[in-house]
Amino acid sequence: MGRKVWVICAVTILAIGFASGANACVTGGGIVCPPGSTAAPTFTDVHGFGNWIQGHDGHSGYWTGITLTGSGTLTWDHLTPEGFDVPPDIIKSAKLTIKYRKVNTINNIIEVGEDDFEGHLNPYTGATTFNIAGVFATWDGPDTFPVTLNYDDYFAWTRCNHSYYPDSLKLISSTFTLEYCNVPNPVPEPGTMMLLGSGLVGLAGWGRKKFRK
Repeated sequence: MGRKVWVICAVTILAIGFASGANACVTGGGIVCPPGSTAAPTFTDVHGFGNWIQGHDGHSGYWTGITLTGSGTLTWDHLTPEGFDVPPDIIKSAKLTIKYRKVNTINNIIEVGEDDFEGHLNPYTGATTFNIAGVFATWDGPDTFPVTLNYDDYFAWTRCNHSYYPDSLKLISSTFTLEYCNVPNPVPEPGTMMLLGSGLVGLAGWGRKKFRK
């Protein structure tokens, strides 16, 4: 009877020790940052094309953009937060929003990373938002990632003030938005180590007695 109690106590101590050092990820309608982690501030990186025109109120404004005609490829980079690594960090959401004007076809393809994601610009809206969380399924750098636009848009003209102007894909901006849980590298707490050690010593003592008998 005494041996059974000894074993039960040792196993219980081990279980408490492991539970104390574990981080449980809770999901359901979204990712909740696990104990021991913190919700990092929302990270946003904006890449504008062309020049920024400041509004008269000193706050508003817009990008003039660049006009792309025919077929071709354009690549730019987006930054990621300093020290961002998956794992241990946990992605909550990662989105890429491309703003544009005058998209005439569905043949304009966005690629993110090294063939990690591919999507099409919507010709019926002025912006398309892509869910690119899969790009960061595992991520240990670098501090930037590439975005490539493979465009194939026909060249057209529009009439304005009795004159004709090029009317084709105008790229305005690219915005990367990231939400994630910052998880520090796990370092066992002294209390957890003592619990684990006590459990192991108990099991070792019980095993030694059993072996002698």
